[in-house]
Amino acid sequence: MNITRRIPICFVVFFLCLGLFGCSGNESIVGKWDLTVDSDIKTIEFTNDGVYTVTKNDSAVEDGTYKVEGNKLIFTNAYRVEGDKRLNLQVASEDIMTFSINGKILTATTKSGDSMVLTKK
Repeated sequence: MNITRRIPICFVVFFLCLGLFGCSGNESIVGKWDLTVDSDIKTIEFTNDGVYTVTKNDSAVEDGTYKVEGNKLIFTNAYRVEGDKRLNLQVASEDIMTFSINGKILTATTKSGDSMVLTKK
């Protein structure tokens, strides 16, 4: 096999690796994450279909939809859950956060510079 035929095969193998095994190094936000605020523990679950749910003491307190663009976490709809009622929360441009994941630690930072640290369950 000559070198000109091997190069395209190497590219195919490389891109298959990126797509199938996540060799790009990007970790997914999908999963359950714990957030501790003033000794209250809340769990935030991000699902594959762009839905998130915040629970406290096993009860939903907020839910909505999100999308990820690069290292930006964008909340597209948000609702406060009170019993069987869902109250629409206004989503503004401030609801865009940058985030990074390092192992089981997710750090999210608002536009104003406030950060929160979540731990993967």
